[in-house]
Amino acid sequence: MALGKPLGRNCDQTSLFLTPLLIGLSLIGTACSSRTANYPALGPVIGTVTLDGKPLADVTVMFQPENGRASTGLTDAEGKYELTFTEVAKGAKVGPHKVSFSQEIAEDDIRATMRPPRHLSRSFDVEVTADPNVLDFELGQEKAATTK
Repeated sequence: MALGKPLGRNCDQTSLFLTPLLIGLSLIGTACSSRTANYPALGPVIGTVTLDGKPLADVTVMFQPENGRASTGLTDAEGKYELTFTEVAKGAKVGPHKVSFSQEIAEDDIRATMRPPRHLSRSFDVEVTADPNVLDFELGQEKAATTK
Protein backbone atom coordinates (compact mmCIF):
# COMPACT_ATOMS: atom_id res chain seq x y z
CA MET A 1 0.00 0.00 0.00
CA ALA A 2 1.52 3.32 -1.02
CA LEU A 3 1.69 6.19 1.42
CA GLY A 4 -0.74 9.02 0.90
CA LYS A 5 -3.39 6.91 -0.83
CA PRO A 6 -6.76 6.39 0.82
CA LEU A 7 -7.51 3.00 2.31
CA GLY A 8 -9.18 0.65 -0.07
CA ARG A 9 -12.29 -1.37 0.61
CA ASN A 10 -10.13 -4.51 1.02
CA CYS A 11 -8.46 -3.13 4.18
CA ASP A 12 -10.19 -4.04 7.37
CA GLN A 13 -10.25 -0.83 9.42
CA THR A 14 -11.25 -2.74 12.53
CA SER A 15 -8.05 -4.79 12.46
CA LEU A 16 -6.02 -1.59 12.04
CA PHE A 17 -7.50 -0.39 15.32
CA LEU A 18 -7.55 -3.68 17.24
CA THR A 19 -4.05 -4.91 16.43
CA PRO A 20 -2.17 -2.06 18.18
CA LEU A 21 -4.67 -2.15 21.03
CA LEU A 22 -4.15 -5.89 21.63
CA ILE A 23 -0.38 -5.55 21.41
CA GLY A 24 -0.47 -2.71 23.95
CA LEU A 25 -2.66 -4.67 26.35
CA SER A 26 -0.43 -7.73 26.16
CA LEU A 27 2.64 -5.61 26.96
CA ILE A 28 0.88 -4.06 29.96
CA GLY A 29 -0.16 -7.50 31.18
CA THR A 30 3.40 -8.77 30.89
CA ALA A 31 4.80 -5.77 32.76
CA CYS A 32 2.27 -6.08 35.58
CA SER A 33 2.77 -9.82 36.04
CA SER A 34 6.55 -9.42 36.26
CA ARG A 35 6.37 -6.82 39.06
CA THR A 36 6.76 -9.49 41.70
CA ALA A 37 9.29 -11.55 39.74
CA ASN A 38 12.30 -9.67 41.17
CA TYR A 39 11.14 -9.75 44.80
CA PRO A 40 12.93 -11.84 47.40
CA ALA A 41 11.09 -14.77 48.96
CA LEU A 42 8.27 -13.32 51.06
CA GLY A 43 6.32 -14.75 53.97
CA PRO A 44 2.85 -13.48 54.88
CA VAL A 45 2.83 -11.75 58.30
CA ILE A 46 -0.14 -10.77 60.45
CA GLY A 47 -0.51 -10.19 64.16
CA THR A 48 -1.70 -7.99 67.00
CA VAL A 49 0.04 -5.23 68.96
CA THR A 50 -1.08 -4.69 72.55
CA LEU A 51 -0.09 -2.53 75.50
CA ASP A 52 -0.75 -4.15 78.89
CA GLY A 53 -3.14 -6.57 77.18
CA LYS A 54 -5.16 -3.86 75.39
CA PRO A 55 -5.06 -3.38 71.60
CA LEU A 56 -2.93 -0.50 70.32
CA ALA A 57 -4.46 1.33 67.35
CA ASP A 58 -2.74 3.46 64.69
CA VAL A 59 0.75 2.09 65.33
CA THR A 60 3.08 1.49 62.39
CA VAL A 61 4.83 -1.87 62.66
CA MET A 62 8.11 -2.08 60.72
CA PHE A 63 10.02 -5.29 59.97
CA GLN A 64 13.58 -4.45 58.87
CA PRO A 65 15.62 -7.38 57.50
CA GLU A 66 19.40 -7.50 57.88
CA ASN A 67 19.64 -6.23 54.32
CA GLY A 68 17.00 -5.14 51.86
CA ARG A 69 13.65 -3.43 51.91
CA ALA A 70 11.55 -3.16 55.09
CA SER A 71 7.90 -4.20 55.31
CA THR A 72 5.30 -2.20 57.22
CA GLY A 73 1.76 -2.45 58.50
CA LEU A 74 -0.63 -0.19 60.43
CA THR A 75 -2.66 -1.48 63.37
CA ASP A 76 -6.43 -1.06 63.31
CA ALA A 77 -8.73 -0.36 66.29
CA GLU A 78 -8.27 -3.98 67.45
CA GLY A 79 -4.46 -3.74 67.27
CA LYS A 80 -4.32 -6.06 64.23
CA TYR A 81 -1.83 -5.49 61.41
CA GLU A 82 -0.83 -7.10 58.10
CA LEU A 83 2.56 -6.40 56.53
CA THR A 84 3.02 -5.12 53.00
CA PHE A 85 6.30 -5.25 51.11
CA THR A 86 5.14 -3.03 48.22
CA GLU A 87 1.82 -1.79 46.89
CA VAL A 88 1.32 -5.11 45.09
CA ALA A 89 3.09 -7.57 47.40
CA LYS A 90 2.12 -8.50 50.94
CA GLY A 91 4.43 -9.97 53.56
CA ALA A 92 8.06 -9.60 54.60
CA LYS A 93 11.35 -10.95 53.32
CA VAL A 94 12.05 -14.44 54.64
CA GLY A 95 14.76 -14.37 57.31
CA PRO A 96 15.69 -12.45 60.48
CA HIS A 97 14.18 -9.02 61.18
CA LYS A 98 14.32 -6.30 63.78
CA VAL A 99 10.78 -5.12 64.55
CA SER A 100 10.13 -1.53 65.61
CA PHE A 101 7.05 0.59 66.24
CA SER A 102 6.10 4.21 65.62
CA GLN A 103 3.02 6.36 65.90
CA GLU A 104 2.02 9.71 64.48
CA ILE A 105 1.73 12.28 67.23
CA ALA A 106 -0.49 15.34 67.13
CA GLU A 107 1.55 18.50 66.59
CA ASP A 108 -0.09 20.24 69.53
CA ASP A 109 1.27 17.66 72.00
CA ILE A 110 4.78 19.10 72.44
CA ARG A 111 5.70 16.75 75.30
CA ALA A 112 4.96 13.69 73.16
CA THR A 113 6.91 15.15 70.24
CA MET A 114 9.98 15.69 72.41
CA ARG A 115 10.01 12.16 73.80
CA PRO A 116 8.08 9.28 72.21
CA PRO A 117 6.13 6.99 74.54
CA ARG A 118 8.41 4.45 76.19
CA HIS A 119 6.47 1.45 74.89
CA LEU A 120 7.17 2.50 71.29
CA SER A 121 10.93 2.36 71.88
CA ARG A 122 10.78 -1.42 72.34
CA SER A 123 12.10 -3.60 69.55
CA PHE A 124 12.05 -7.32 68.90
CA ASP A 125 14.14 -9.77 66.90
CA VAL A 126 12.01 -12.23 64.92
CA GLU A 127 12.40 -14.79 62.15
CA VAL A 128 10.01 -14.64 59.17
CA THR A 129 9.37 -17.94 57.39
CA ALA A 130 7.77 -18.63 54.00
CA ASP A 131 4.80 -20.18 55.84
CA PRO A 132 2.11 -17.84 57.22
CA ASN A 133 3.51 -15.97 60.24
CA VAL A 134 1.31 -14.79 63.12
CA LEU A 135 3.45 -12.50 65.28
CA ASP A 136 1.84 -10.76 68.27
CA PHE A 137 3.66 -8.07 70.26
CA GLU A 138 2.99 -7.03 73.85
CA LEU A 139 4.65 -3.67 74.43
CA GLY A 140 3.79 -3.13 78.09
CA GLN A 141 5.79 -5.92 79.71
CA GLU A 142 9.30 -7.22 79.19
CA LYS A 143 8.01 -10.10 77.12
CA ALA A 144 9.13 -11.47 73.76
CA ALA A 145 6.96 -11.65 70.68
CA THR A 146 4.70 -14.66 70.51
CA THR A 147 4.09 -16.81 67.49
CA LYS A 148 1.05 -18.92 66.73
